[in-house]
Amino acid sequence: MYDPNEVLRLVDDNVALVLAFGGLSFGALGVYYYEMATLGFRHRVAPLTLVAVTTFFPHDANFVLNFEDWFSTYDHWLLKGFWAALVVTSLLELVFVAAIVRHGREEMAPGLSQRGFELYCAGAMVAGICLWAVLKVNIDDPLYLTTFMLTITWCLPSMTVLHLRRDERRGFSTRQLVAYLLMALGYVLLTVVVFEFRDVWWLVVCALTLVWGAGLAWSVSRSPAFDPDRPGTTR
Repeated sequence: MYDPNEVLRLVDDNVALVLAFGGLSFGALGVYYYEMATLGFRHRVAPLTLVAVTTFFPHDANFVLNFEDWFSTYDHWLLKGFWAALVVTSLLELVFVAAIVRHGREEMAPGLSQRGFELYCAGAMVAGICLWAVLKVNIDDPLYLTTFMLTITWCLPSMTVLHLRRDERRGFSTRQLVAYLLMALGYVLLTVVVFEFRDVWWLVVCALTLVWGAGLAWSVSRSPAFDPDRPGTTR
């Protein structure tokens, strides 16, 4: 889809825009992930679906493990910055997994025992790693720029199904969804304006992500706040 050397040349030619758009995206990502991690344990609920987390962790951890590509092969400051950010996101994704294992069984698999659910989560992670490995060797995305966008978009069905399943703002906050929207917007601007990714389907995915994200943020902002004393709430 792109020539990595040409993309990095465009980055160096537009440093101010890269810092602005990239700073917006990764700054908002930090807020978004922090909110998910804290709300998962505070509200005693899964912050994301298992299928989402078992996609994000293999993707981000694989980028981190390819240290030599970013610090030796390409030796570019932007990729080194991506690497540092994904070290943090990979660790936080393990926190999401811990929240799912601890609090997600009754919502996701009430028919399983806690031990059975833990084994199910472990199996799902193994499957996610294997599926990511197959995908990675069959796509032309050397800098992960395409899959970054796809993981951003993949958050939406996960958050939406959990939001619709619950009848209050449990596991969600307006700040979290606004941060998500800003993260997505920053990355869209980075890829479209700086990297010059302007294929029709890329623009469709970008537009879909922003519209869907804005709609979900609006819906979450209008839902009732989580009440831990509500009858039937799992503690």
